[in-house]
Amino acid sequence: MNSVAETIHGSVFRAAAAHPERTALMYRSGGRYLSVSYTDLTGAVELAAGRIAAFGIRKGDAVGIFSPNRPQWIVADLAALALGAIVVPVYDTLPPDRIKYIANDSGMRMLFVGDPDLFGKVGSIRSETPGLEEVIFLDDWGIRFGASGARSVGDAASPTRGGAADDVVASDVATIVYIERQRDHRQGTDHLRRLDRLVPPARALVRADVRPLRLPLRRGHGRLR
Repeated sequence: MNSVAETIHGSVFRAAAAHPERTALMYRSGGRYLSVSYTDLTGAVELAAGRIAAFGIRKGDAVGIFSPNRPQWIVADLAALALGAIVVPVYDTLPPDRIKYIANDSGMRMLFVGDPDLFGKVGSIRSETPGLEEVIFLDDWGIRFGASGARSVGDAASPTRGGAADDVVASDVATIVYIERQRDHRQGTDHLRRLDRLVPPARALVRADVRPLRLPLRRGHGRLR
């Protein structure tokens, strides 16, 4: 069997159907931890997927995420995966030349950026990344979570929503990860190595356990926690 239900995003939507009011994730804000239910999380993912699709992103397109850990990272990740896009996590500590290399090498069409400083880094290399069509500041979409479900500030009345693409299956490539190779002391240079990662199906997300995220989401192991 190789179906949408076996994919990372499919397992999240399956958990939402079985346990809609259970806590899907928690994040720290204003000195306290806030909970996001599976209903609110999947609502935000559907909203983001609809907006990403409106930009013409389709199955097999590369979508980057250049941001520190935050709830919107997870929303953007799951939304892109639901459309069959290939997610390219970008370390938020990388200099502009590395970002340029990753964008061009992966064929990245869209990049989500997490804060103004990172947005500035991307702006400095836009003229050198001709395939990068859209750079989206995560805060511009203003995804908020609340008792009434996910909503987009400033566009709550008529949000564009979209579900998972029907042709996305667990055997599709989900992500491309770039890692720093060991420094070449003879040439005095560093190198990036590309790993085309096939993210394995997630376990059923229906248990009531809580797992603290200790790793950056930009690392593959952080996302699979």
